[in-house]
Amino acid sequence: MDENPEIKKRVPSENQGTRPQGVRPQGTRPQGSRPQGSRPQGTRSQGSRPQGARPGTRSNVKRKKSRKFKTEFKILLSIIVTLLFLLIIGLLATIFSKKGSNSSSTTRKITPAGNTTEAAAKSTDTPSQTPSPKVTSTPTVSPTETPTPTITTTPVPTSSATKADLKVSGGYAIIGDTVWTLYNYKTANGETYAKAINALRTKLDNTYNIYDILVPISSDITFPEHLKEFTGSSNQKDAIADMYSKIDPSIKTVNVFDSLYANRGEYVYYRTDHHWTSYGAYLAYAEFLKAKGLEAAPRESYQINSYPGFLGSYYELFKLNTQKDNPDTVDIMMPKSDTVMELTATDGSTKIWPMINDVTKFTARTKFYAFLGGDYPYTKITNSKITNGSACILVKESYGNVFAPFLTDNYEYVYVVDYRFYRGSFSKLVKELGVKDIIVLNNMSTTANTKLLGQLYNLLSY
Repeated sequence: MDENPEIKKRVPSENQGTRPQGVRPQGTRPQGSRPQGSRPQGTRSQGSRPQGARPGTRSNVKRKKSRKFKTEFKILLSIIVTLLFLLIIGLLATIFSKKGSNSSSTTRKITPAGNTTEAAAKSTDTPSQTPSPKVTSTPTVSPTETPTPTITTTPVPTSSATKADLKVSGGYAIIGDTVWTLYNYKTANGETYAKAINALRTKLDNTYNIYDILVPISSDITFPEHLKEFTGSSNQKDAIADMYSKIDPSIKTVNVFDSLYANRGEYVYYRTDHHWTSYGAYLAYAEFLKAKGLEAAPRESYQINSYPGFLGSYYELFKLNTQKDNPDTVDIMMPKSDTVMELTATDGSTKIWPMINDVTKFTARTKFYAFLGGDYPYTKITNSKITNGSACILVKESYGNVFAPFLTDNYEYVYVVDYRFYRGSFSKLVKELGVKDIIVLNNMSTTANTKLLGQLYNLLSY
């Protein structure tokens, strides 16, 4: 077992002060050893050097060279870093300068009126069409304010549109900021419609005046004629003529197609919604009065109440940025009557509501509720300016909401029945009210919808 050297240091030997043989006493030197300070011949004394030898050792030279190399490398590295930094700064300055110049020289692109691209039609899922904020020539980014929508009170012209501007999708056509519902006429549906109207005559004899008004939808009025062949939509004028030919001759059919088409350059239909405007309904009202042998008051005699910022059913469906930037305006031709309107809800409850409501604070989607407060099963409107007991009853869907207010200038009482929600005997209601004028008004989409046709037939035949 090895001894621990630490123990040796601490424990003295038994013969302390003595030294074993062979160990040189301190201060002594063995024989033959060189005395201190002497040097054998041929050796170099301290401080002397052979001829031709360099001062210093090789290790010192290496250390000096290493220190010099490190110093030079540091200097070179700092120069390279400085140059790279200056290069990066220069590149960044160039990039920001180019961005700034491009932004300052480019104005916000707006889709021309009546001109649609595929991107505009797909804006529902393409948020990139939102205008990008402007960038100045300096690196500071300054976003512009959100543009205020431009209110248009006349339809956007589409006569210059081409096939490339047209998008047809799911029964709709889109050009620019305007959407149209396409129409598909089926003879069987036309026969069902005529059957429903004729059923009313079987319930009410010829002492009752029955008027039928079929209103074309916008796709055959404001849609560009030269592009209709690419939509596959049926000719609504021909479809109306076919249905009218099947209706009992004692029922007065009212042609409103020609008047609407003649005024197609006017604001007769909304662009963001499937309904007609107040002026479009006025044109139909004027045709109805002609069928009665009367004449409507001139358009110029009506006060116009305007409610901008309307984004209707088409906007809800497609979310087009072109429509969001250019919403519709609900322009209302105000009747001259002084009315009180009572609404009856589906649960039988009633309430008094303005016939034409101020919708300034309504949301963009609900501004169409300015007319009759919306759709109710049964509505009674009384005009205090007429006291002769005259009355009419209007059978309608939502297109009738815009049409009904005009009737109040000609009748003391205007009753409105929405065939989609009213439950009861219509012929019995007519007789109880003592009404002699019955007006059935439908937009052409009704005649392409078998469910609505069934509801209409159920009401008029009961």
